[in-house]
Amino acid sequence: MIFKPEEIEFNSTSEFMKFVSVNDLFGSIQLKEPIVDSSGNVLIKEKVNLNESITRKIGNMEGKHISILRVNISRGLTEKLRQRVANEAANRIEDSNNKVLHHLYENNKAGSNSYKAIIENSFFDPKMTIFLFRLMSEKREFFYHCLDVGLFTLASVIQNSFQIRFVHRFSFLAGLFSDIALMDTTIYKDPITNGDDLTTIAKLSSSYLTRYNFPSALVNS
Repeated sequence: MIFKPEEIEFNSTSEFMKFVSVNDLFGSIQLKEPIVDSSGNVLIKEKVNLNESITRKIGNMEGKHISILRVNISRGLTEKLRQRVANEAANRIEDSNNKVLHHLYENNKAGSNSYKAIIENSFFDPKMTIFLFRLMSEKREFFYHCLDVGLFTLASVIQNSFQIRFVHRFSFLAGLFSDIALMDTTIYKDPITNGDDLTTIAKLSSSYLTRYNFPSALVNS
C-alpha cells in the first residue's frame, strides 16, 4: 500500500481487499482508473462508489487484467478513515489496560461524555486524517503513543469548563502531535524530563507539521 497525494496504490487485489474489509469501506471507495479487459472493454468503472458485490468481484481478479490498483482519496473515503482513526482513539480509553486514562474520562469533573465526538471532530483536515491513518498502518506502536499523549492532554482539559473556542479539539491535537518529530526513532519510549529537550522536540514537531502543510491552528498549538 503506497500513499500518494490524491490516491492510494495497491500492488495486488488481496492487499486491496484487506484494506476495504478491515476498514469497512464497501460503498465508500472509488477506483482512480477503470479496469479493462484485453479487448479494451470496461469491466469496472472509475470514480464511482463500489458496493460490496463489485468490490468482491475485483478481489477475484487476482492476476487478471490488473497489475496495480489505484484508489481515489475521495471525500467519502476520507470520512470513513476519519471514523476508523477516531474509533481507534476511543478504544484506547475503553481499554481495561489503560486504567488511569479510563478513570480520567469516566470521572471527569465537567461530566462530559462527548469525548468520542470531540476526537472525531478534531480530524477536520483531510491531510491530517490520511496522515494519521498511514501512521496507524505503518507505525502502530508509535501511533498508540501519540494517541495516549493526546488523550491525556484532552483529559486534563475536560476536567473543567472553558469559554475558549475549540479548546478541547486543539488540546487533544497538541498532545497527539507533540512527539511527531520522533516517529522514526525509539526516543519516545523513554521519559524525557529535560526542559530544553522538550522544547527542542516541540519545535521540531511544529516544523514537521509546517513542512506537510498542516493547518496553521494545529501547528501553533
